[in-house]
Amino acid sequence: MPIVFTARLQRRDYMWLAVRLALVHRVSLTVMLSGPVLWGVGWFSHSSALMQFGATMSWLIVGVPLAGLLSGAYVSYRPAAAELFVPVEYAFSEMGIEVAQGDRRALADWSEFVGWRRVGGFYLLHTSPVRYLVVPARDIPAERLGDLETLLDEHLSRR
Repeated sequence: MPIVFTARLQRRDYMWLAVRLALVHRVSLTVMLSGPVLWGVGWFSHSSALMQFGATMSWLIVGVPLAGLLSGAYVSYRPAAAELFVPVEYAFSEMGIEVAQGDRRALADWSEFVGWRRVGGFYLLHTSPVRYLVVPARDIPAERLGDLETLLDEHLSRR
C-alpha cells in the first residue's frame, strides 16, 4: 500500500533547514568550536596570544548559523524559488517515489537516490552527496511515519 500525501514547503523551512544542516556538519562544528578550544588551550598554557586569538575566533559560534540562515534565505527568496512552494503530492511505494506537482508527474526509481536522513522535521532524500529532495515530516500522516522510514530503510541507506 503506497504512502500518499501532499506536502508544501514554506520559505521558513529552507532557512530552518539550512541552519540545522550548518549545525550538524562536521566542518561547521569544528569551525564553531575553534575559538573556545583555542581560548582554553591558551588559558591552560598561559599564552595570552592564543587566548586572544581564541576569543577573536569565538564569534564563529554565531557566524556559522547566521551564514546558514542567510543561505536558506537566499534559496527561498530568489526569483526562481516560486516553484519550490507549490504543493507536491508524493506516493512512496516499492517501485519508487512518484511525484506530482501541478500538471507534471514523475516516478523516481529507488536507484536514483544514494541515501536518506532526517534532519529536524524534514526527510532529506539524497540524489548525490550534496543534492537532496526535501520532504517535510509535518505533512506525512502520523500513522504512516513508521511505514515511511521502514520503506526508506529497505531501499536506501541512512546518511
